[in-house]
This record gives sequence, structure tokens and C-alpha cells, in this order.
Amino acid sequence: GGGGGGGGGKKMTAKMKAKEKAEKQAEKDGDEQEYDARGGMGAKRKRGMFARDLRYMMYGFGDVRDPNNETVALVEDLMVDFITNVAHQAMECAERRGGRFSNEDLLYVIRNDEKKLRRVEELMEMNEYLKEARKNFDLADPNVVEKTAEEKEE
Repeated sequence: GGGGGGGGGKKMTAKMKAKEKAEKQAEKDGDEQEYDARGGMGAKRKRGMFARDLRYMMYGFGDVRDPNNETVALVEDLMVDFITNVAHQAMECAERRGGRFSNEDLLYVIRNDEKKLRRVEELMEMNEYLKEARKNFDLADPNVVEKTAEEKEE
């Protein structure tokens, strides 16, 4: 990615405001790109949906604080293509099994990439942990328990 280096607080702020304004305008203009089910051209996808988050991630992984718009757009396109392709491979696995899509289908698709596999398993464990914590939290609040009982009666 690229972008200028230092340059004082006020200049950087003005530049960042201008860039944010341009991004919002692009969203309003409906800057859309078409993708089909395989990640190629076809079905519409709004471009720039992930731009803000990707900028933060790119900076976190060592890029400049204000990466080039074209670089962010390229990273976004690569990310969307990758996720789309993995999702379609997982859906094909589910279809071959004759069932609905499940987490196991995703795990099967990424089984040969140890790093991704471990990360997905870690996120799935954390998701279960959070579900359980929310359930326990709700049960500990008497108002929630009363509401739930009343809702069930209706």
C-alpha cells in the first residue's frame, strides 16, 4: 500500500477527512461491482463495504496509516473472492453429503491449511463459549427469566 509519511496533525486530519468524505460519496453513488456465484462477474456486490475495516487491518499488519485507495480496493476484491470461493466449496461439500451447510463442511475445505484450521476451530470454540455465557447471564437475571416465562405462556 502507499501513502504519505509524516506531515503534522492538522494536515493529516484534513487529508483523512477528505478521504472519508470521498468514501461516503462512493457509497452513496452505489459503486457496485458484479460477481457471480463463483466469485466472478455477475451478481452485484457493493464495493467498499469493508474498506474502513481493511484500512485498520492493513495498518495493524504493517502498512502505512493511510493506505492507497486502490490498494484497499484490491485487498477487498481478493478477500471477497477468497471467502466466496471457500463458501462455495463448502456448499458443494454439503450438497455431496446431501445435507445442509454445516461448520464441518467449512472445516473439510480448509483441512489442509493448519493455520486457518486452528484459527477457525478457535473462533468456533469462542463462539460456543460466548453462547453459553449469554445463556447463563440471561438465566442469572430474574427479569429476563420472568419475561421468558411470560413469553412462553402467550
